[in-house]
Formats: sequence, C-alpha cells, structure tokens
Amino acid sequence: MTLPAANRYHRLLSGILLAAAALFSSGCTSVTDEELLILRKIGAVYEAEVSAKAGYKLTGDGRKSKGRYIEITIANPESATAGPAAELDYPASGCAYAISKARFQAGGAPYDFVRVNITRQGNTKSFEYPASTIERYRKQYVRIDKLLAGMRRQGFHKEYFNQSYTDSAQTYSMFKILRVLSPDSVLLIGFKEGHIDSAKVLGIGYLMKEVDRRLVFITDLDSTQAPFVGFQVMK
Repeated sequence: MTLPAANRYHRLLSGILLAAAALFSSGCTSVTDEELLILRKIGAVYEAEVSAKAGYKLTGDGRKSKGRYIEITIANPESATAGPAAELDYPASGCAYAISKARFQAGGAPYDFVRVNITRQGNTKSFEYPASTIERYRKQYVRIDKLLAGMRRQGFHKEYFNQSYTDSAQTYSMFKILRVLSPDSVLLIGFKEGHIDSAKVLGIGYLMKEVDRRLVFITDLDSTQAPFVGFQVMK
C-alpha cells in the first residue's frame, strides 16, 4: 500500500544513520584559510559560534572511522534554518559537504571523515561522515541539480518522478514553486539518508530565501530513472 506523502516523509526522517565517535588522535593539524572562510559563512547562516580542529585518528573499528579528519562544532545556532532537533542532519551534513568541497577546491588532501557537533540548549548531537558518504551525497546533489535546471529551462518532466510515490498534482505544484524562484535565492542546507519501503532514499534540503521556506526533495539513491520519490515544503 502506498503511504500518504506526510507519512512517507516522517519515515524518511526516522531512518537516519548516525555514527557518533570518540576522538583518539595522534596529533592536530591546522585548519586552512579556505576552510576558515567556509566556517565563518556557516556561522553567519546559522547565527552560531563555529569552531574547528583537524587531526589524525589512528584507531577505528567497523563502526568508527579513522584517518585524517576535521571536527566542527556549531554552538547555539539561533537561525530557524537549523531546524528542529529531529532534522539536525541537514545542517550537519551540509557543513561536512561545504568543508570537504572547500578542501578539494584548494587542492588539499581529502579528509577521511568529517565530524560535526551541534550544541543547542546545553545538548550536543554528533554526526560523522566518511569521505565515501560525502561523495555519494555530492553525486546525488549534482544529478538532481541538473534535473532541476532542466525543468527550469525546458518545462515540466513528469518522467522524473516515481509515480508509485507521487502524483501529477503534487509534482506540478512543486514545479510551479521552482519556476518563480531565482536559482541564486535557493541555498543548499544539507542531506538526510533513510528508507521508504525497500527504497534507499536521500532527502536533499534547500532554503528558499525569497519565500523563507525550506524545500526537501526525496530521491531514490539507486534509481537511474524517475529519481524523485517525494518532496516537502516546510517553514
């Protein structure tokens, strides 16, 4: 039975994969100027105190990463774009993605993993992203961005949407939202991984600055066709 759209979305949010890790490093390395610039931008977006340290972790097991890392702490974010506690995966993964992209563009050696700590009201949640996970998110983001750009230029393509999870009315309403937005006014927030039925899915969250709303596209990670399986517009 096909679930209602809201229920499918809540199942996605509950499917998060977390990997909190203890810090055992053999020493610290410096954070680059390019990374410091990214961290300042993140602090401005979330109206938060942002700090970072880099190093090398020697130990690891099947659930914990090892190797070169950067650990970022976002403390006391005031901006609503940080989202409720159940959705902190989006800013955490978005931060990891941004810092990894900055390092790649600067020609630095890639991090083996990125750890992001978000502290709010005295509580801290930790997220860890191996390089392979960040790369998987990057490829999906680039793929979806191309499809969205194609729809802006050429018009609505219902074949992009999995009809088992969406219907024409839903998908066309999303298309109308995209058509009135300037691409420069849409900011990537981040990613959240989960499952809907047997499908492995990824939520890609955006902030629509012109209308002060968040838009989440839910995509099928394994599908080569009809990648969209849903979307949600939120405050």
